[in-house]
Amino acid sequence: MEQRASCETFRSTPSSFSSPWRNSPRQKPFAEKLEISQTTLSLLVNNRSLPTLEMAYRISEELNLSVHDIWIKEIEQP
Repeated sequence: MEQRASCETFRSTPSSFSSPWRNSPRQKPFAEKLEISQTTLSLLVNNRSLPTLEMAYRISEELNLSVHDIWIKEIEQP
């Protein structure tokens, strides 16, 4: 069974993947699955680039999460 990333893994800041994806050996297979370069995935992971809508959707599909769960930062109410 393939392990899914939890929602909390990606929610730390908009358009970034948090630390579990940084320098991860899993980046290369994930990039290949998305049909993008490892460099492009690295830019997304390190918050140096924003994905296109199509790429955001493809990433969310692969992770079994919604685009909102990955990129939309929830603001805590006081």
